[in-house]
Amino acid sequence: MTMTYAEWREIDAELAAENARLRARIAELEGDLKTVADVLQEFDGDTIWQQAQAAVVRIAELEAVDKKPEPVAWRALVDGVWFTASTMRALVNALNQSAVISKTEPLYAAPPAREWVELTDEEVDKLFIQCRTVRQAVRWIEAALKAKNT
Repeated sequence: MTMTYAEWREIDAELAAENARLRARIAELEGDLKTVADVLQEFDGDTIWQQAQAAVVRIAELEAVDKKPEPVAWRALVDGVWFTASTMRALVNALNQSAVISKTEPLYAAPPAREWVELTDEEVDKLFIQCRTVRQAVRWIEAALKAKNT
């Protein structure tokens, strides 16, 4: 196979561009590695391995907090009647075109997690004043937390 000078120059330019792109990506990754090492120093551990394990645990905790469940279905209120379908598109397709949808809601397999509400300092102070025994304190705390978190 013979190539013209122009073809050879075109291939050479493509290879040079790809080479530059790969070098830039390698430089990015090297920077990321330095950043990871710096970040790992913020975690407890005698070795970088222990620090990495602590970081992985923290990442999992953050992902669990940030993760919102996906709806398993949708429902729409049309003329006082709820219609349900697996996707919003299926729901809209199932209804006739003249239907007026007054409200739509996602449906979840489990209720969304609520943020835990703790006792305030004032409530804890009230606990020490009102409760004479450990049993009274435990029941008071139980009732107060149940009232705030249900």
